[in-house]
Amino acid sequence: MAGPLLPPGPPKTRNISLAHLRNLQAYVRDPLAFVGDRFATYGDVYLVRTGGELLYVFKRPDHIAEVLVRQADAFEKRDFGLERFLGRGLLTSDGELWKQRRRMIQPGFSKARIEHYGMAMVEEAQRAIASWRDGQRLDMSRAMMNLTLGIVARTLFSHRIAGEGDEVGGAMALFQESFGTFDPLPLWIPTPKHLRLRKAVARMDALMFRVVDERREARRRGVEGEGDLLDGLLDAVDEEGDGGGLDRQALRDELVTLYLAGHDTTSHALSWAALLLSRHPEIDAKLLAELREVLGEAPATVADLERLPYLKAVCHEVLRLYPPAYVVTRRAVREVTIGEWTLAAGSPVVTWIYHTHHDPRWWPEPERFDPGRFLPDAGGHVDERPKLAWLPFGAGARMCIGKHFALLEMQLVLATVLRGFRFELDDVEVRPRPRITLTPAGGMPGVLHRR
Repeated sequence: MAGPLLPPGPPKTRNISLAHLRNLQAYVRDPLAFVGDRFATYGDVYLVRTGGELLYVFKRPDHIAEVLVRQADAFEKRDFGLERFLGRGLLTSDGELWKQRRRMIQPGFSKARIEHYGMAMVEEAQRAIASWRDGQRLDMSRAMMNLTLGIVARTLFSHRIAGEGDEVGGAMALFQESFGTFDPLPLWIPTPKHLRLRKAVARMDALMFRVVDERREARRRGVEGEGDLLDGLLDAVDEEGDGGGLDRQALRDELVTLYLAGHDTTSHALSWAALLLSRHPEIDAKLLAELREVLGEAPATVADLERLPYLKAVCHEVLRLYPPAYVVTRRAVREVTIGEWTLAAGSPVVTWIYHTHHDPRWWPEPERFDPGRFLPDAGGHVDERPKLAWLPFGAGARMCIGKHFALLEMQLVLATVLRGFRFELDDVEVRPRPRITLTPAGGMPGVLHRR
């Protein structure tokens, strides 16, 4: 009796061959190009036989919708090593634990609460550019990392860890590097890289536990809260469950998760925006004209953003070209049908959002930076695309809880920075390097020019 119909894919071989090693080398060298070549060869769905498993790889919006939205209950989240640093936080938990955490944390990310942080975002951006000088050389990716670290420290902890910014940033960078490199050895083997990672985790643990303990002690003494996200976590209760709050370990896990996600996603998005605007001076000029016409010399506010449609379009186009959630992984918990394919329970699934965003069927000339795609009146034809042709923060119930925070931060920072300085990228190639998010390989060296 014939088995289920399987998608095309690389042929199955019994032993490790030279071809296997070459493919591994090609993937490690440039994962995005390697996967893109596979889609070009096999189509919208392809199969990878790895070990004893059949791994399904998707990129078409309707297939992704089945995995992340319509049949999301048929899949569980795959971890790929995040838990060793983040613990059992919102990003890494699954099942009932994830549902409980999402219920408890969601109120802290309401639109009204996030917009409350708009002024802090602008003030941190103003503080950053106040130290910049005309003609100064800098790595824009590092500059944006430092800026967003300041923003997340202020909104999450009310600057209580600002003094440890370099230490925290170093720990985060080490985890990024560890996550994005091939490592066949388990973490308990004391390799130099594993030892560095353990030290980074220990530093983060000590810092986060101290922040939690100090805030709890202040509350016991009757000190008024800061109104930041940490207070929101301390106030969170599971009203649909046992009515309890987050314990010390849970608070640590959520703080580390929010700290990583809160600066990593936006810092790289802002860096890519700086690169693209440097390479496209006509778009930079059009955006600057909108900012000056609407804002003049006044600081940007949340209320101003609805009058800045081109700024929003620029941000959306940056996120299309370099989506933070460039890949989403799942594992089927039961037999499930996606399109014409029937996946057995236990089948791993990879959805490549990056390649959805670079598919010419949804995005003509997909490598071209064109914010007009997101301006319907300018011929963007937004409504004609599949709903999930653009999903830089994922989709469905597990869509990034900080989506509104990230978009707000991105727009307010650009509205502040771009009126003060123009960034000129050096004549270098900057390729996206898949880590937790898409990071710029080799940084973004260049020169600042005061407007």
